[in-house]
Amino acid sequence: MLPGGALNGFAVGVNFTGNDDILRLLRITNGSATTVITSGINWETEIGTDSAALIRVERTPEGEWKLMLLDNEQRVLSSSTGNDSFVPVASWFG
Repeated sequence: MLPGGALNGFAVGVNFTGNDDILRLLRITNGSATTVITSGINWETEIGTDSAALIRVERTPEGEWKLMLLDNEQRVLSSSTGNDSFVPVASWFG
């Protein structure tokens, strides 16, 4: 996914906008990104290209989000939270 366009949805990743390598949860509305969670994890220095990690995202009905990063044995390396009460429609997920 690249910035711009008319895309809607949620994305987890690094460097969607900018280049600081920080893992984020973003809400994309008409191609424009809004940060829901900034994890504090620098993917380049803390995970790198030689390691694998599991990313888990949870959302409550109240709009509380949790972004977790786990190692290959499913131990939590980082857990960050944020709030976005926007209620997406089913077509935002896929």
